[in-house]
Amino acid sequence: MSDKRWEECCKCGKFDYVVVGSSFCAWAFTDRMLKKNSNAKILILERGEFFYPEYIQNFLPSTQKDFAKYSKTFPWKTSKRMHDGQYIKKLNGMNNIFGGKSPFWRGWCPKPTREELHGWPESVKDTIEEYFPEAKTLLNVTYANEIDASEKKCCVSGELQNVLEERIKLCKPAAIQRVEHASLSLKSDIPRNGRVQKLSVAEPLLNLLEARNEQSKEEGNPLEIKLGCLLEKIVHENGKAVTLQTNIGNFELGDAKLILAMGVFPPTTLMLNSFPSFKPLAGIGTRCSAHFRTSLIARAPLRSVVHSQDVYDSLMKKISKKPEVAAFYIPGTNPDSKRQFHIQLSAVLDATSHEIIENTMCHYPDVIPVPSKEQLSSSKDPPHIIFLCKNIGELDHANKDNWFRLNNEVPEDDVTCNATLQVVTNEKDLQVWDTLDESTFEILEGLESREGPNSAPQIEYWHKSTENWKKERPPPEKIRLSDLVHEASTMWLGEDESSPVGLDYRFKGVENVYLTGPALFPTTGSWNPTCTMVALAINLADQLYQNNNKNNTIP
Repeated sequence: MSDKRWEECCKCGKFDYVVVGSSFCAWAFTDRMLKKNSNAKILILERGEFFYPEYIQNFLPSTQKDFAKYSKTFPWKTSKRMHDGQYIKKLNGMNNIFGGKSPFWRGWCPKPTREELHGWPESVKDTIEEYFPEAKTLLNVTYANEIDASEKKCCVSGELQNVLEERIKLCKPAAIQRVEHASLSLKSDIPRNGRVQKLSVAEPLLNLLEARNEQSKEEGNPLEIKLGCLLEKIVHENGKAVTLQTNIGNFELGDAKLILAMGVFPPTTLMLNSFPSFKPLAGIGTRCSAHFRTSLIARAPLRSVVHSQDVYDSLMKKISKKPEVAAFYIPGTNPDSKRQFHIQLSAVLDATSHEIIENTMCHYPDVIPVPSKEQLSSSKDPPHIIFLCKNIGELDHANKDNWFRLNNEVPEDDVTCNATLQVVTNEKDLQVWDTLDESTFEILEGLESREGPNSAPQIEYWHKSTENWKKERPPPEKIRLSDLVHEASTMWLGEDESSPVGLDYRFKGVENVYLTGPALFPTTGSWNPTCTMVALAINLADQLYQNNNKNNTIP
């Protein structure tokens, strides 16, 4: 949208929906609404001014960190108590670009069970059950063992996936609930270079824009996107949002419905600034949750895991041409608190030449952690399987010491940064973390097929402090990460008076402002949130479409 067009829309723009944000939920809502109502007038506002056309893993590993770091911001402060915590000290930042975090996510899309949605209204559990398949279709979610690339010559999970599945199930610790093939969101088309690539929102959303605007040449009602637009405050009258105050001018909403699809803390700050002392929304920020993480890299000789000579020979033949990878989602619970965790176990068996290591790394199931050139080079002769564990645990959502609230510091250059975050661990969190780490070690050390009870284990762990492989387990302080991810629950939905958002995704007491994304999760479990929040965004579009039809029906 040009500046001139923006000025026109600020005064007399007649939109049905104004969507703030441009990541997964914005795409899911917009895509669904236009499929339901091709005449819907939708405006998307995005504070970022640039985008990455591809997923970050498609770039060379040497440039990936620079890309991610360049766009990352932290529009909040952390409390001193959080900063001085034993393990957790900060939250992973947000990316102010078109497409949000989607160029940097890891693509894991597990489906939570009803039991894992503890604290959620039963009707919302039903909605997730109904809409999850549609979310999987939109995100092109594929199980690792179903990525058939035999004709496409892609590097994907294959024989190694099947071998490790059998071994993991045999050594499954008591705290583990089940073992699943990883469900990964992939681009629907396989490019000519043969890589299986993760999905990023920018491309499909821009394709939707192009297709919609081609259609609008005849029908009107284009989909429009305005970049560089920071929503600073919602002006409301008598419980209805009427004006959006932005960094590039005020926008009159008219009869449009406002959809907040901008992550977790930005919309929380926005609502706190826009609706101070508004009783129906008093609970905003009093609940705050996220996921803590452990990151671990280990290796074991291929021969110690695979005893079958036929399987061993088959794998050796395959990896001389391209790597074999595998990926598993392994959820569990702490036996006492019943709080959740899961192990994201990826495995790499790579015997390709040293010269092409950097080119093969783009095929790995996870972006971080990935084995370094040194780790790969030292694991080729004899061939080792490298195990990459990015593990996630659930914080106690009922911890009253966790909150997100406004402070008295309002930066002149960005009035949306006047909030403070505090998340600290309690005894329940630490118990879950201990169970998570111990279960990970038990799985890794149980993968080997030892010849006798007295045979020495050959599993080795990478010790970052000394930059080498050792048989000793690394201590917790070396593998537990200080930054949280998957923040959620600051504006949870529910039927009780304390929940700021109703089951219709509308802020209570506000006529025309709706929320989508993990901020409305009552609890977070440990499952990766993207596919669940996309399912709810699709349902939001359906609800608004159905309500609009009811209102327009002539008796």
